[in-house]
Amino acid sequence: MQLVLDALLETATAETNLSDFGEENFREGFEVLVDAFNRENNFHEAGAKAIRGGLLNSLTNRLKITAANAAHNVSNIEVPKPVFIIGYFRVGSTLLHQLLDRHPDLHGPKLWELYFPVSYPPGETEDAKLADIAQGFADAYFERAPLMKSQHYLEKNHPDECHRFFTNIGLSRIHLLRHRLPTYAAWLKEQDHTNAYRYHKHQIQHMLHRNGAKRPVLKCPTHFWNLSQLLSVYPDAKIIMLHRHMPKVLASTSNLCRTLRESFSHDVEGTRIGAEWQEDYRLGMDRMLKWREGNEDKIFDLRYKDLIKDPKSTFFEICEFIEAERNERLGDTIDSWMADNRQHKFGKKPYSLNEFGLSSGEINEKFSDYHERFNVPAEEQA
Repeated sequence: MQLVLDALLETATAETNLSDFGEENFREGFEVLVDAFNRENNFHEAGAKAIRGGLLNSLTNRLKITAANAAHNVSNIEVPKPVFIIGYFRVGSTLLHQLLDRHPDLHGPKLWELYFPVSYPPGETEDAKLADIAQGFADAYFERAPLMKSQHYLEKNHPDECHRFFTNIGLSRIHLLRHRLPTYAAWLKEQDHTNAYRYHKHQIQHMLHRNGAKRPVLKCPTHFWNLSQLLSVYPDAKIIMLHRHMPKVLASTSNLCRTLRESFSHDVEGTRIGAEWQEDYRLGMDRMLKWREGNEDKIFDLRYKDLIKDPKSTFFEICEFIEAERNERLGDTIDSWMADNRQHKFGKKPYSLNEFGLSSGEINEKFSDYHERFNVPAEEQA
């Protein structure tokens, strides 16, 4: 596969009959990413096709966002006290996101809204069309990676991760979960994400314009590395930070990473995956601990085990923290949802730390400060 950014821009322009991609600074991220795709991976045919399709979706989104903004400027739309669910991958954030989305005053952006931040042209017919396209993307993912359904289920009307807003600026850590891209990873670590969060907010404003002014609940593990930039753009945000025992987190993250990378590439090697994520998680940890100095009042700390043990009580505790109405009748809603969405609903395939060249002793030593500070209980390994 050989990608050419200018050719992708031309294709996006031809497909939409639009030409304004917005601020010119968006090119840098895409240029670094495209160069990394061209030089650093061994994609199979289905993976290469999916990568090109993903890039085109991001570029056509930019064109439609700029056009929609010209039609109805959204910059004055208030983003009402957004809630961010923060934590590494595999810490229970998806469960919590689903539960908070049950609250009538909160809105977790649905998968189709994340794939398509604006409807251009606007209207319910276009919305339904875009939702079906998003489901097609999800189904294609499951075809390439059947195990993903049991690891992170995708459905067009379910809330999902807002990393898709960052892919529209070419600046997203999610690419490192899906692909081995060393030069992009090195570049990404040095970037200030403030402009990316401004564009993230701009897309949230378009979402609010489209579906009303419900308070957004946003969830993505990639926020963990850039909390200072997040708060600079969303100063009134409430943050729920999930904590889980790091050997379990690293084993599960590595397992998910392998599943995703296999859906794109032949370049999948367990020990390299484990080493990458152990290093990157330590980087995120150091940034998070530094950022927390002076920001403790914005954070609700939640241990994974406590969420799993009593999701309903946790739900109401968080409602109090984020100042959302505590409606006791929602308890039945939470119970019903949990009964219909039991853990491992789509099965579970065993995996171990050894498959990724990792050891619980080394991980516990490397993250001992984190475990002690947040009183994170140990878990048995899969």
